[in-house]
Amino acid sequence: MLGRALVLGCLIGFASVAFAADLAGFNPNDVPECGLLCISGTVSQKSSCSPTDFACVCANDALIGEIEACIAHSCPPRDALTTAKIAKALCGVESRNINLAVWLVPLVTIILSTIFFILKLVSRFVLQQQVDVSDIMLGISVALTLPVLWVAFRLSQLGLGHDVWSIPQDNITKILYLYWWAEIIYQSGLPLTRIAILFFYLKVFPQKHIRWASYALIGLNAANLIAFVLATIFQCSPIYGAWTFWDGTFQGHCNDLHLQSWIQAGINIALDLTTIILPLPSLAKLSASRGRKIRIIIMFALGFFITIISVLRLRTLVVFANSTNVSYDYVEPGLYSIIEASVSIICGCLPSVRALLLTITPKLLTLTNRSKFSNSQTPPGESSRQKFDRLDDCESAKSPIKVKNEWSIHSQSTHQGLESGSNVELVTMDTTRSRSSIDSEHEEATRTVQSVNWSRPLPRSHEGGLA
Repeated sequence: MLGRALVLGCLIGFASVAFAADLAGFNPNDVPECGLLCISGTVSQKSSCSPTDFACVCANDALIGEIEACIAHSCPPRDALTTAKIAKALCGVESRNINLAVWLVPLVTIILSTIFFILKLVSRFVLQQQVDVSDIMLGISVALTLPVLWVAFRLSQLGLGHDVWSIPQDNITKILYLYWWAEIIYQSGLPLTRIAILFFYLKVFPQKHIRWASYALIGLNAANLIAFVLATIFQCSPIYGAWTFWDGTFQGHCNDLHLQSWIQAGINIALDLTTIILPLPSLAKLSASRGRKIRIIIMFALGFFITIISVLRLRTLVVFANSTNVSYDYVEPGLYSIIEASVSIICGCLPSVRALLLTITPKLLTLTNRSKFSNSQTPPGESSRQKFDRLDDCESAKSPIKVKNEWSIHSQSTHQGLESGSNVELVTMDTTRSRSSIDSEHEEATRTVQSVNWSRPLPRSHEGGLA
């Protein structure tokens, strides 16, 4: 009886406030009973405000928190959202809106990753190389990102990026359904990109420890793909609970999505770091000039950016699984996932794109290097050996034949029969040569440098050596 009296009193108060505020379309009967009881009971017990004095109630943040906690505990989700929508309107609270980022970020990142993959295929054509397993795996990853772009536009239309109480309640179910599909795509695409990079390692690195580690990591990534795709698909039983659980009507069981998300993110970070670090020691032993070696290492080390994104995404998972504001809280982890997948694809394409740029713009690169020191004198502080290395870089940019060789492996001396279709200079230092042989080669190079007219490029033979 007392409860009904409180509800009636609150309805009258709501009506009077609505009339005074001239809120168009407000109907006090739309306020759920449980919401009215929470508002009236919490206000009367924990403040000196009248339940209908919204100026007083809305100015008290602690009191608002108590009311929201009561509504979340006492009301079904749909009634809680209805109450929140009316209460926010009476308090003059506007819905937050980051809807633009929902479709703009995926549009930019997916287009960029697709362009890089197309340039990778163009590089194969220009350098007359065949498409290999690495290209196919990376192509599948790119193909998986294209449906995500459509999902992003559709989610934007459904209200993703707005507070959940400000969108139609049935849209929440549709948003969660599309997110379920997006999660499956994410769990599939990221391991495939890593597998593509590892197949690239198998093609360009002859060292046994790198090859065995690559095979092991390919197996781990394949297991990761299968395990987490299945875990995502069957996160609820029956399956449709993944997008209908939120309103409390679902009769079934769901896994601990919070724990699953953290485990999956931790494994991804570990696999990313292992894949990035694996070739770096061998790259440090390249028989190349210091500048060229540094450029190649930096190109491979750009993968650490993926790990940074993964860590940032990990931070957003704190609110992802247990969020009550899914249409707003799901935006940030979703965007990080898309950026992570796109940047991974771009990193997988960088070696081929670099070779393509060196091939189609040799004159530009040559002019850039030669313009620094156009006369025949050695710059101050630069040794003849450094000058030789600098000119060698210049010639690598000028000659398409040299560019193609630059990214090949010294297969005859290190790995017999290994075919290199890569575009990275990965010739490791030959530690078996005698010291006298190395010294004699250095003296020969020095004599050549001293007799060269540095105002003109060095002539080269068809084998890529000095003519």
